[in-house]
Amino acid sequence: MHDWWRDSFEDDQPPNRKALDPGEMPRLLPGLSVFEIKQGQWRIRLAGTRFYEALGEEISGAVIDDLPLGETGRSWRRALDLARETLRPVCGAQRVCWRGEERAIARFWVRLPLTSDDGRDHMVLGHDVFRPFEESLHTPAIAWAG
Repeated sequence: MHDWWRDSFEDDQPPNRKALDPGEMPRLLPGLSVFEIKQGQWRIRLAGTRFYEALGEEISGAVIDDLPLGETGRSWRRALDLARETLRPVCGAQRVCWRGEERAIARFWVRLPLTSDDGRDHMVLGHDVFRPFEESLHTPAIAWAG
């Protein structure tokens, strides 16, 4: 996904949302997400099936501030804001918190800014991978990343 995003830059601008063809990356579809900011609020325009599997609820169409993310909601918003402000990839990992409960699931994610038809940078493409938390602690790359 990052290769597509990087290769789709034009005039030092991230790719347009319309340039995204999910059919080109079918194995990534379950973890794919698209976020849009309107009137200062981030809305999830699309959340792949992995989100439903991890959370037990559909979140497509939801406003991030309205989701029961607890303290992790701030980091969701900050990652989207940072991608939008810098026009650069943002990535991270965190334990899943949902409805006030920390789940035994780790979420590894990347956020990539997109532009719209009017050239504004108010959309972000995402990809998330969910893994059992204990399994994630024993993965060498995760241990190295801290």
